[in-house]
Amino acid sequence: MTTQSQSQQDRVAAFIDRHDLETPPAFRLLDLTSEVGELGREDDNLSWQLEVDN
Repeated sequence: MTTQSQSQQDRVAAFIDRHDLETPPAFRLLDLTSEVGELGREDDNLSWQLEVDN
């Protein structure tokens, strides 16, 4: 692991501690899955809009 990525992970860990955001890994995975799904929907909407415009 590079020093830069470790530094970024340390910053994220400090932010989580500072704001009392600690959650079990299963909840983090669920949140990540939800966010990825939203990105997929945004991509689908953009693709559809590009097809309509052309």
